[in-house]
Amino acid sequence: DISTLGLGLMGSSLARAFVEARHSVTVWNRSGARTQPLVQLGATAANSVSAAVVASPVVLICIDSYQTTRALFATPDVIKLLPGRVIVQLTTGSPNEARNAAAWFSSHGALYLDGAILGGPANIATPRAMILYSGSRELFDRSSALLGVLGPGTRFVGANIGAAAAIDMAWLARHCG
Repeated sequence: DISTLGLGLMGSSLARAFVEARHSVTVWNRSGARTQPLVQLGATAANSVSAAVVASPVVLICIDSYQTTRALFATPDVIKLLPGRVIVQLTTGSPNEARNAAAWFSSHGALYLDGAILGGPANIATPRAMILYSGSRELFDRSSALLGVLGPGTRFVGANIGAAAAIDMAWLARHCG
């Protein structure tokens, strides 16, 4: 059903929520050891980004930066797998980074949603979870049942691909600044 890339505290919480909801989940992380707790719960570990992308129609990314995302995906073996895949970026970044990522993934045939998680890993899959998405409303609607596993606060905030990132920046400034 979904591949999740990035298994830090937040990425692991996201992947765990999908596994616990009984979805078929493939996980990948630069440090393969981080996949093991999720494999023990029922996820499948991928040994490369391309293996994770080919495993699922939806690929969720929660890593350290948009720049790293681009580096991981901008290889010929991954680019050829992107047409028709749904890419959901939950990496923290700016509205401009969201726009650039959307343009890059779209230019390679992928469908792209950009998102922002307002809160910490402990909130995932609880009533306190608030995850905002921006991009294509049709794509969000098509993906909302799957993404809704992450919490009842799953919201579409607009077609402007940078909207979720802009709200996230404002939220971070208020709550962490």
